[in-house]
Order: sequence, then C-alpha cells, then structure tokens
Amino acid sequence: MADILDFSHYEIKLVNGSDEGIVVITKPLWSVSIYKIPRIRYTICRSLLTYKDFMPLSYSGVYFLIGTQAGHNTIYIGQAGERSSNQSILARIAEHDRSSDKDFFKDLIFITNSAHDFGPTEVDFLEQRFWQLATECRNYIVHNLSSRVNV
Repeated sequence: MADILDFSHYEIKLVNGSDEGIVVITKPLWSVSIYKIPRIRYTICRSLLTYKDFMPLSYSGVYFLIGTQAGHNTIYIGQAGERSSNQSILARIAEHDRSSDKDFFKDLIFITNSAHDFGPTEVDFLEQRFWQLATECRNYIVHNLSSRVNV
C-alpha cells in the first residue's frame, strides 16, 4: 500500500503549466492513467484525443465530479464505457454538463487503464469501491446513479 502513495513512481504532467489546468498522472508500471480536468476545460480535450497522452480519455473508466452544493462538498461517482464516438468520458461529461442536477461540479477526475483493458467487471468494481470509500470518509455528499448519502 505504501507504494501507491509514493509519488516518486508517478509521472505528473501539468498540461496548462499549472495544477489549476489539466493534470495527467500516470503510473507506468501499472498502466494507470488519472486525469484531473477543470469543468471549463473538458471540451478542449476532444481536440487532444489524437495525442498519445489523451487517447485513454476514449477508454472505459471511473470518474468523479467534484464541487460544492448548498455549501457542502459534493462528489458524484460514475463510470464511463466505450462509445462509438471514441469519446467515452468526454461524451458522458457532456451529458452531465447539460443536466441541471450536476451544476455543482467544478472538476472532473477520470481513472482509466492506459493499456485499454478495463472491462465492465473492473469498472463496476471500482465504481462501487470508490463510492464505498467516499461514503465512509464522511466529508462529502456522495451521489451516484442510484443513491445519495448525506454525510
């Protein structure tokens, strides 16, 4: 477990030159890619899909919409599967962006496997596990597709 928290084994790219912009975190030996994308910047990612670092945005994975709602820290945990548009997470976030009940989110975090081998079973497990961890920490109002827990 300590290896997971040892950030000397991660590669962190500040795409816009600041942690306020798009951040790409990879752990090469695990083939894990994590993207932190501010809501105001997710639309530009469509034009970046042709670049190697951004191809995993078209893969399946688990995502978090993070922000505040009525003065409370709020997180929505969901999953995005592959789509015919090759824009899995970007297409899913576009759906949320049009939804008034997701107005709270300011940042998107997307976790995927850059080896392109997260299947439905892995994604379902990760979504459920992250939801469980988020509700246990009791620092957020946690939303997902089927439930809401006030903490």
